[in-house]
Amino acid sequence: LNITILLYRMDFPGIKKEEYSAMIPGKLEGSWICENTPSMLAKSTFYYVQSLGHFKTDRNYKTDRSDYQSVLIAHTKKGEGMLKYRGQVYEIKEGQLFIIDCFEHQFYGTGKTGYWEFDWIHFTGSESKNYARMILDNCGPVYSTNDSSIIPDNIEKIQVLIKGKDKRADIIASKLLVEILTELLLKSLKMNAMQDMFLPPVIQRAARIIERNYNTHITLDTLSEELCISKFHFARLFKKHTGYSPYEYIIKQRLNQAKSLLKTTDYPISEISRRVGFESTSHFIKVFRHHENTTPLKFRGFWR
Repeated sequence: LNITILLYRMDFPGIKKEEYSAMIPGKLEGSWICENTPSMLAKSTFYYVQSLGHFKTDRNYKTDRSDYQSVLIAHTKKGEGMLKYRGQVYEIKEGQLFIIDCFEHQFYGTGKTGYWEFDWIHFTGSESKNYARMILDNCGPVYSTNDSSIIPDNIEKIQVLIKGKDKRADIIASKLLVEILTELLLKSLKMNAMQDMFLPPVIQRAARIIERNYNTHITLDTLSEELCISKFHFARLFKKHTGYSPYEYIIKQRLNQAKSLLKTTDYPISEISRRVGFESTSHFIKVFRHHENTTPLKFRGFWR
């Protein structure tokens, strides 16, 4: 089955209309896609665009994907989108964007309004994934833009460059992508600091206990007992304010330390497992593989 949809670009004077073939339900007339194949120099040097587009979609539009080597930014122009990512569900309203690492599982599509119009850019290269991880780890995938934000304007500039086949496109687009990522990283740091300021004292205290004692036998029962709070109420409160369950937060601290030891020491896997608080080496390997999509030994090999 091959469904051909005519997608005309009307908003860039001097650039010819383009026709694209697609098999994506839910895209409406006025949507377009532009692919980009950068030079080998661009791939080895720059942040580079893989593809970009402008979609107008109805409630039938959705994407369910993982294992794609790309970072995605999608900026809502009108309507509302929906994103499921890292175990959370987000509404993406007008003026908001999300950034995700597409290697991780993601599900996104048109939101409750039944209409979603958005610009998107898939890109990779250089330190793009590390940038994305820092942004995501600081304060998640969703951010708002305002009149002072350079992000919407930079996205439009990148669209013009790539669609216009400008010889300088890869170089200038890399600069513009770095500016976008830098603004998002600064936003994420500010939002993270603001969240910390407004965390309930009991959650701040719980986080400190976990961060200092991650390698000991910490349970929901022992935490709630030390904090003098119902464990069920505490679990709900901790998840609400941190995005993690207490157990997930413990695992996060253990894995962070384990990855550091794998990179910087020659300790056996069993010793690292013991040092960071896992009850058995097999459990450590299982949890590590689940979160990192590789074994501790292979992970170490990436850094040697």
